[in-house]
Amino acid sequence: MFLANSQQMKDALAKIGITYGKSILESVALILVGIVIAKLVVGIIRTIFSKTKVDGSIVSFIFSIAKAAIALLFFFLVLRAFNIDPTSIAAIAGASGIAIGFALKDTLSNLASGVMLLVNKPFKQNDFVMIGGFSGSVKKITITTTELLTGDNVTVIIPNNKIVLNEVVNYSSQPVRRVDLAVSVGYQYDVDMVLDVLFKAIGTEPLILENPKSDIQVVDLEAYTVKYMMKLYVKTEDYFTVKNNFYSIVLKFFKENGIKAARPIYEIAKQENSLPDIENNNAGGEIDD
Repeated sequence: MFLANSQQMKDALAKIGITYGKSILESVALILVGIVIAKLVVGIIRTIFSKTKVDGSIVSFIFSIAKAAIALLFFFLVLRAFNIDPTSIAAIAGASGIAIGFALKDTLSNLASGVMLLVNKPFKQNDFVMIGGFSGSVKKITITTTELLTGDNVTVIIPNNKIVLNEVVNYSSQPVRRVDLAVSVGYQYDVDMVLDVLFKAIGTEPLILENPKSDIQVVDLEAYTVKYMMKLYVKTEDYFTVKNNFYSIVLKFFKENGIKAARPIYEIAKQENSLPDIENNNAGGEIDD
């Protein structure tokens, strides 16, 4: 009986091979050709746009659309290889459109949001942005997602519909940014002297722009220190360089001009007759012999 079942299985496999073998080979060939054509198309698009000034985010979006279109085309070709009429698939999809639409609502929403991002352009490739609590440089915009690279080299992939529904802060949209840096100095130092030292420090940093002019203000009188706020204008691409490095320049100028770090000052007042006179106060009493 086992031999009979084994023979039946072989016959069934042989029949499937005769019936669908050609279709399977054609499908594999179509998939391989589709992969090659997709790479060729992407390469051609990249070559064309590399010679233009088109924004990289638009190029990335076009890549995604081209790949999706080629994949859809070869999907229908594979169906034809198996003698499946694509119109029947379309009819089934139309009949179950509500269910499919509900299942793909997030994908379709991301797709529509990607088109909106491409049209409205709230940011472009390499812009530094903050979206939904994540900050980073925009590295890629596809038809459904946007990819950020954070300052600590972590990739964050955000669905496009989340971007459309959230606030987007674009730190790179303007050519000039203001760097606000605070320093605190003790009350014993003259305000005009401190301002003069800080302005001299500002004058040594070539990345700080002369126009708009930098400003320094006394912004708070704290318990032990006077707080100064430096407002420095720099090119957007120099923002983090100045923000991270300028304190070391200020520290150098403070040392050269004898300005030291502020420390809490405590006043100890001695109150006369605050302690009992031990010699004259025999509260505990003495034991007489």
